[in-house]
Amino acid sequence: MSENPLRKPNPLSQILQLLKKDFLFITREKYSFFVPFIFGFSSAVFLSFGLPYEVLSSHSYSIFWIVLLFSSVFPAQELMKYEEREEVILGILNSPVRKEVFFISKFFAVFFIFISVGTALFLFFVFFANMNLSLYAFLSFVLGGIGIVSLSVVFSSFFVKENINIPILIFLFPFFIPVIVGAISFSDGAFSSLKIILGFDLTNFFLSLALFDLER
Repeated sequence: MSENPLRKPNPLSQILQLLKKDFLFITREKYSFFVPFIFGFSSAVFLSFGLPYEVLSSHSYSIFWIVLLFSSVFPAQELMKYEEREEVILGILNSPVRKEVFFISKFFAVFFIFISVGTALFLFFVFFANMNLSLYAFLSFVLGGIGIVSLSVVFSSFFVKENINIPILIFLFPFFIPVIVGAISFSDGAFSSLKIILGFDLTNFFLSLALFDLER
């Protein structure tokens, strides 16, 4: 039996193709990865020498989260600027790719950078900033990253689309406060805080998926 030429495109195949394009951009324009990486490393080393040991030991995880947020939302905005500059979005609007597929591909690309940078920062802070090596601390930033990346992608899309040239973290930081509080509590063994993290993730992922729009 011949294959139907009018068959609808496979969303999974489209996501993989878009991810391949994003990873090619990341490897070509290395600043989207190395800028947050270098910023995080420099911050960890500076704080290890610039703050008293007692302050650093008691607040290292809070400082880690602040540095991680500054490092991790930058790639989302850079990816969306690239899509706009190369007129990729215009091509997608004229293609059968649904906006949900485009959002999910961007989510996975930025989440990969978030986890890569976050893992490196985690190790930097363990070795240079006296942060305790804790499985719960590691899991808290991995889980919390789902909601953070979702919001970063949808707001980066909006900022680039509307040509708003302000750092996105200034606008997003208040939205991140609940997950930061929950993650810090969870890293200290307060397992009830996991509800805050998961609630933040699910709410913001599906809300971002619904609000994501490519059209001007």
